[in-house]
Amino acid sequence: MPSFKNSYTIKQLKKMGLNDRQVKAVQYVKDNTSITNLVYQKINVTGKTTATEDIQFLVDRKILKQAGSKDAAANTSCMNNWPVIGR
Repeated sequence: MPSFKNSYTIKQLKKMGLNDRQVKAVQYVKDNTSITNLVYQKINVTGKTTATEDIQFLVDRKILKQAGSKDAAANTSCMNNWPVIGR
C-alpha cells in the first residue's frame, strides 16, 4: 500500500477546496489506511448520497482515483500517495 503524504495540513486541504467532512475523512484514512462509503457516512453523520458526492469530489480533484467499479464512493484507489478508499 502506498504511504500517506503527511505534508498536507488541514489548512492546505481547505485551500484545496475540501469541506469539513472530506478533511475528517482524509484524517481518518491517514489513521486507518482505508475508508468505505459506510464508514464515511458514520464518521460524518451523513447519508449515502452526500458521502458519494464528497468522495467523488476527492476523485475529481485527483486526491483519489477510481479503481474498478464506477461507484467511486465504494471503490477508489490512491493517487498522489493518498491511501485507498474502499479496500
